[in-house]
Amino acid sequence: MDKRKIVAFSKAAYGYDEYAWLQCQMWDELLQRLKLIEINPDYIVDIGMGTGEHTYELSEIYPNAFIVGLDIAWGMVKYALGRELHNPKTPFMLQADLNEMPFREGSFDLAISNAVYQRAYDYKKAFLDVKRILRPKGIFCMSLFTKNTLWELHRSFEKAYNEIKGPLLPKCNDQPTNSSAVKALKEAGFSIVSVVNFKRRPTYKSTHEILKWLKGIGANRYYENWIHGIEGRTVLREMDKIYRDRYSSNGKIFATFEGLIINARV
Repeated sequence: MDKRKIVAFSKAAYGYDEYAWLQCQMWDELLQRLKLIEINPDYIVDIGMGTGEHTYELSEIYPNAFIVGLDIAWGMVKYALGRELHNPKTPFMLQADLNEMPFREGSFDLAISNAVYQRAYDYKKAFLDVKRILRPKGIFCMSLFTKNTLWELHRSFEKAYNEIKGPLLPKCNDQPTNSSAVKALKEAGFSIVSVVNFKRRPTYKSTHEILKWLKGIGANRYYENWIHGIEGRTVLREMDKIYRDRYSSNGKIFATFEGLIINARV
């Protein structure tokens, strides 16, 4: 991952939970799907744990399990470690890249990850590393946002950029499609147990509020290519106008978030 993106997530750590309501909703649905699988894991890894809130929740759900949380952003890990005084059972936490996890083959019964893998630069390779660290019949319970997330924002930006700067667009949406995410898991050797669609459409006052939300969760660096030179603010103002004209209702704009919740087995 680009170091600047890692820094952005680290900086977002202390305010992340305030903005991560959408990720929390996805986590709740992920846990509901996990409960449908009969599993009593001894070793659990939370991949991309963020501030560690859900890692500690896992320690309450599985009190006898040894739990490890990891995140690539040191700021997130540091914040998560600071929670230990509020929880008598402290999971082990470390900084690590999900593409190169520092665990031996067959270390865990359950790998869980919420709203993280849409940022993997090679989905199949990343899923292969999850398979490597899982024991035979181990479970990978994950959620991720997919291609249609924030499509209104992307289309509004593309039109504004074309009108002001021309046809050469910066890359602004590299999230997987629903089918490509499932395909990558199968190619990595997983058997799919269940796939559930996740969709929300909250409203906002302006595109500025959406961009502020992205910054609050540390994802703003994924959209940094949107602003180029002195015309950047002009493009963003035009984007907001186009967005309001096309995707508004009762004085507010709406934004689509789509993803998948997947249970897979080795």
